[in-house]
Amino acid sequence: MADVERGRVIGHGPCPNCGHPAAYKANKKEHVYVYCVTEGDGGCHSGTQSRSAKGDRELARRVTKWSSKADQRKFLGEEAPEKPAAKPAETGGKSFWDREIF
Repeated sequence: MADVERGRVIGHGPCPNCGHPAAYKANKKEHVYVYCVTEGDGGCHSGTQSRSAKGDRELARRVTKWSSKADQRKFLGEEAPEKPAAKPAETGGKSFWDREIF
């Protein structure tokens, strides 16, 4: 297991305890963990880690900016949110003011 990168950053999101921005990482067993570092503007200096696949999903849901799509698919599985293509709303050829009120 010497070739496995330890403490690999998988993304960034809020601390589960205080909401301060923190880096989410994967340990050598590929479980998610996060440590809230103490900075000049705050932070609780606490750590949260997962030891199961369910815990990995719970922590991974908090990640707002992923480092790679592969990590997002790996930790969220099929639940990875896809950005849908914007579809224009159907108005039926009428303007907003000409529609009937139900």
